[in-house]
Amino acid sequence: MSTVDEDAMAQDPAPLVRRLCPAPAGAADALAEADLPLRPARPEDLPRLRALQEAELPGAAPSAADVLDPAGPCRVLVCPSGEEIAGYVAWREDDASLHVEQLAVHAVARRHGIGRALVDAAQQLSGLPEATSRVPADRADARAFFAALGFSADHG
Repeated sequence: MSTVDEDAMAQDPAPLVRRLCPAPAGAADALAEADLPLRPARPEDLPRLRALQEAELPGAAPSAADVLDPAGPCRVLVCPSGEEIAGYVAWREDDASLHVEQLAVHAVARRHGIGRALVDAAQQLSGLPEATSRVPADRADARAFFAALGFSADHG
């Protein structure tokens, strides 16, 4: 993994980028065998997604309802935990990359690999070699998380 200048990242508004080799054959099968029960979001998840979004990403756009809109541009994976949702990732894809629109993990479920599993699964499912995310400079915790996943500031 490459080293990241965290001071520069914290002040740089450039998107964070992760470039990977194409997912190996059978990557989708590996997702199904993962320890975490990741699955696509369903319409009935909306109240729990909304509650998680409001708790972890207050004022975020797009809203949980927009993220789950079947006609919208986002795909969503969730990590259910009993009757709750421990975390979710919402992303959109273009020809070359996926863009992580939102990633939220419930505070009590953090540091158990859920965020990493969600981002990795999204990239595997997309089959795209590049992932990006825009993380505000004042969210040092989120920027450090993405840096730990191999994202770095894209300077053009």
